[in-house]
Amino acid sequence: MEMASDQLQEIGFSQYEAQAYIGLLQHYPLNGYELAKESGIPRPNVYAVLEKLQEKGAVLRLDTPEGTRYAPVPVRELIQRLRGQYMASLDAANRSLSEISPQIEEHYVWNVHGYAVVIEHARAVIRSAQEQLLIAAGPEDARALTECLQQKETSGLQVSTLCLAGCSQTCAACHGDVHRDLFGDRERSRWLIIVADQREVLAGEMDQGGEISAIRTRQRLLVNLAFGFIRNSIALSTLKQGACLGSNGIFSQNEDDFLHLLHSESAQEDWLAHLRQMHYSS
Repeated sequence: MEMASDQLQEIGFSQYEAQAYIGLLQHYPLNGYELAKESGIPRPNVYAVLEKLQEKGAVLRLDTPEGTRYAPVPVRELIQRLRGQYMASLDAANRSLSEISPQIEEHYVWNVHGYAVVIEHARAVIRSAQEQLLIAAGPEDARALTECLQQKETSGLQVSTLCLAGCSQTCAACHGDVHRDLFGDRERSRWLIIVADQREVLAGEMDQGGEISAIRTRQRLLVNLAFGFIRNSIALSTLKQGACLGSNGIFSQNEDDFLHLLHSESAQEDWLAHLRQMHYSS
């Protein structure tokens, strides 16, 4: 019952209003004196509370031969009414604020901290996508985004997923066109990168201690860097998995060495040198 009271207060009920409505759900119809006794609301306050609940459309006043009594509006009806009022208020606020607000600068960079907050921003970026969605993530974070991703996939949006854990098989966490490759040291950190319509990006990293921070931006350079990373990584993953092999079905020694160097953290310059060597020896 305490949880129900807290949830009513989260949607705009006062503590006494929540107590009164819950009291009426449990026992009705009641007069003011009976409700005060049942719910623990002080008697001097109970009629003012009931008046507020009538204004909210949460309580019905019943005039009977025995006097005035009160009954709760059914839960389903109340929630539907509140939802409608809330959405109408949001629409009105959107219209009013849009009229007075200048065009928001799209080259923002938001710094986001905390897993729950980062995931909410990730969901917002996913929902904003209209044509194409690229996501690079491990199974843990992909699962947290499953509902949003399923909705977008069902709507026909083009979804491409790069599994950064390099799982041996596609799991239920991945959606759309799935590619798998192991990136970085997942014992030290893990990444989450989402690009919507090559227009907005969220990129985050969780460290070994479970702390996560991310940026969300439409800054063109950062969007293109993230977009290029995922696209190029998907291309390399496809190459490594054999979709682009030569007629003999295997990599040449140079190609195989180059792919290993490209992913090496300890040889940031070696892969460029190797690329030059491959170019001049060809």
